[in-house]
Parts: sequence; C-alpha cells; structure tokens
Amino acid sequence: MKILKVIRHTTFGEKILLPIYEKTIEPILYFFSDRGLFTDLKRKLYIKWKASLHIKDSNNISALKNLYKGKRCFVIGTGPSLKINDLNCLKDEYTFGLNNIYALYGQMVYRPTFYVTGVPRYIKWILNENKGGDLAGQYVFLNNYDGKQKNQGKCCFIPMFSYYYANHRFIDHEKCKYDQMIYEEDINKGIIAKATVAITAIEIAVYLGFNEIVLLGIDMDYSKAKKHIYENDEGITDDEGARWVKDNTGIDDSKVSIDNSSLVVKAMLEGFKFWKYEAEKRNVKIINATRGGRLEFFERKSLGEIL
Repeated sequence: MKILKVIRHTTFGEKILLPIYEKTIEPILYFFSDRGLFTDLKRKLYIKWKASLHIKDSNNISALKNLYKGKRCFVIGTGPSLKINDLNCLKDEYTFGLNNIYALYGQMVYRPTFYVTGVPRYIKWILNENKGGDLAGQYVFLNNYDGKQKNQGKCCFIPMFSYYYANHRFIDHEKCKYDQMIYEEDINKGIIAKATVAITAIEIAVYLGFNEIVLLGIDMDYSKAKKHIYENDEGITDDEGARWVKDNTGIDDSKVSIDNSSLVVKAMLEGFKFWKYEAEKRNVKIINATRGGRLEFFERKSLGEIL
C-alpha cells in the first residue's frame, strides 16, 4: 500500500495507475458489496486501496481524535425551519456548519466552530478565493477529492468516498440500505459518505470525541420550492459560492431539483437510520432539535429545552 501511495502522487499514478484501478479492481469490490457479501472485504480492501491512493501523510489529523471527548456539539443544517436567532443562541456552543451556511454569515454574530463540505466545486471556490480562514472558528474539514490537497491553516483534508450513493457506474440509490453501511472509525483512512454532509459531520464529531450531538435545521423535507433557509421563496440560491461555481465551472446550483421521492433523499434517510443504531452502540446520544421535518429516528427536543 505504501508503494501505491507513492505511485499515486506521480504523473504515472495519476494518468495510468488510478484509471486502471477504477476500471478493474473497484468494479470487483462493488460487485461483491452490492450483493451483500464480504463485509470485511468492503471495509478492509476497499478502504485500504482507496486510502493508499488518496491519503497524504501530511493530512493526518490523529491529534484531533477525542480532543473534545465528552462534550456536546450541534450539527447545523440549512433547512427552511432554521432561524437566524437559533444560530446566534449557539455562539457559546461547539457547532458544525455545513455546505452553504456561509450565505448566512452576514447575519450571524459568530462563525461555527467547524465547517464541513464534500462538494469538489465548492472546495475549489474555497481554495481559489482563500475562504478557508473565514469559514470556521477552529477547523474546516474538506473532501480531499483528488488526493492532491495538503492540510493548511484551518483546512483539514479528508478523503470522502462516494461509495454508497454517487458512483452510478456500479451502484444506485435503490441499493443503499442502512444495514449495508460502514463507519470507518479512523477517518484518516477516509469517510464513506452517506448521501448528505450532515452525516459526514456526525462521523467527524464522533471522531473528535463528542458524545452528545444535536441536530438543528435538518428538515429532510423537500416538498416545497424553498428547500433551504438561504433560498428565496421560489427556491433560488444566489450566494457568493454558487456564483463562483457557475462562472468558473458552468454548473448552475441556483435551484435544487429533488423532492421527497428522490432516491438520494431515501439514501439520506437510510444514512440517518444507520446512525441511530451506530450511535447507540457507541454510547453517543443524538438529539433532533429541528422544528418539524421528516427526520424521526432520534429523540426530539426543542432548542429551548436543550439550552
């Protein structure tokens, strides 16, 4: 595996080895895991192969493991139920901000303790425009999607593998079931994404040692045009990151085109169901403080009851 790691970061590895791996070995792993076989194979082979190709020694974040042991944190989604006042009430708490939450920063009196995104086109915006230092108070966790990034300043790069839901070449959302999912305890080896960045944040929080995780603004309801707090009533997004992405990649993220029947939404719910049971095994308490919404796997409490 060390040889693979060295080769990966050469032109030969980039142009020759990685495409061969993705076209030969990876389909075999998908073939077996897709049929519910060889759980150990999925964990040991898939993660080791992928990690050997994507992880740099300079990206090791083991020093952060259990740094916040026994503490409480909030994972803040951007569902329309979220209120700006909710965010400002959390200025003295440990918080995870996700994806486009930066669109609300002008109305907030603080920055989240941590920021997480796995979307490559937004990571390019963050890096190109040098936004990392302004996204969080302590650490910014980003997907090392191309295996080339090194930790810098507040930015920590972790491989986030689109194993269960995004690689339509070998697997689809219909086959994404909670009892087939895996949590890799050492996130230095990579996070196996489960359809939503909120679950990625949960997995980072567990690695950091938090044993009480409060979910806020995670509505899981895509039935209306306005799906996020930062959108207008027609569901249109117009923030700095989205504009940069459109201008520089041609991808228009101004409107989300999913609804509650979308397979990716079903995959998200399966991921939360997975963490209902995984949290119980690990003595981690997950509480849902979201107003309304469709996420019913966790104990519900209002934000007022928690604070």
